Amino acid sequence: MTTLLDTLRGERSNPGPIDDGFTLDFPGMVPGSDYTVKLVLAAVRARDHRDTLFNVTANGDVALRHGAIINSVDPADELARVSFVTQSDPNGAIHLDFSSAFERRQVRGVQILSGRHTPPAAPTGVVAIAGMGRVGVRWDPVDGATSYIVKRRGGGAPHMSPIASGLTTCQYDDLMVAADVAYGYQVIAVGSMGDGPASRSVDAVAALDLEVQPPIVTLEGGSGSSLIAATLQAAVAGTLSFAIGGMRDGLQAVFEPASITVAEADPGRGPVVTCLKVTTSPTTPPGIQNLVIRARIDQFSEALTIPVKVE
Repeated sequence: MTTLLDTLRGERSNPGPIDDGFTLDFPGMVPGSDYTVKLVLAAVRARDHRDTLFNVTANGDVALRHGAIINSVDPADELARVSFVTQSDPNGAIHLDFSSAFERRQVRGVQILSGRHTPPAAPTGVVAIAGMGRVGVRWDPVDGATSYIVKRRGGGAPHMSPIASGLTTCQYDDLMVAADVAYGYQVIAVGSMGDGPASRSVDAVAALDLEVQPPIVTLEGGSGSSLIAATLQAAVAGTLSFAIGGMRDGLQAVFEPASITVAEADPGRGPVVTCLKVTTSPTTPPGIQNLVIRARIDQFSEALTIPVKVE
């Protein structure tokens, strides 16, 4: 059974205590049987976060409270899509009561399905993988899910907000991140009965994620040389530059190449690689020197220290 309602609502000129509302009656059901009710609600935004602003009861039992309705609002169209399971009364009817302490609460659509139908479960196996200019969010598939929503919190924001919806694969790369900012992520599975509960929150900090091999270099004095490979994943566009510091006593180090142009943000292109050639001279004494390798692109930068042992 599906009923589309364009303008049905409870209106009040001034907010006040809950003492009125509106009711929808659905007869013709099998008495005492389970039914799943799906609602599309509009104008549910409130002036504060009290959980009594817009409640829904089914045959006298509270089915939805305002907090659950607000959490289900889709920012794209400001509609709340919610569902719950109830039983028809002994006469085979379902009575839905909508109580409101705020004006212009609207019901845009009602769908009643026979039996118990529930939204997908919360996704599991959620991880956030930090890289240069991106955070990759991954999760395990959820039975009954037709798509997924990714929410993010970061930059001092107190609450999660959707950053992607309609995802049909179990991965999402967030490219709209700032350097050295901690972000939290949650994933929601969406099915034919609406949105399921959010996953646990996972955190990540976007950084350069620079790696070098070998991590320690040993050279012979006089004219010894070695190559150090520096690799990283470039997920933002710009000029990736490398610099070296800490050289003394005739030790020389040169990047080949010293800069790389990243034309476009493509997390799937693979790592960017450059080589650092380190060479001693006759004036380089035995001992350990610490070279500082720096990489930078856009707002992202990172430095690593590489011990160089001269024998």
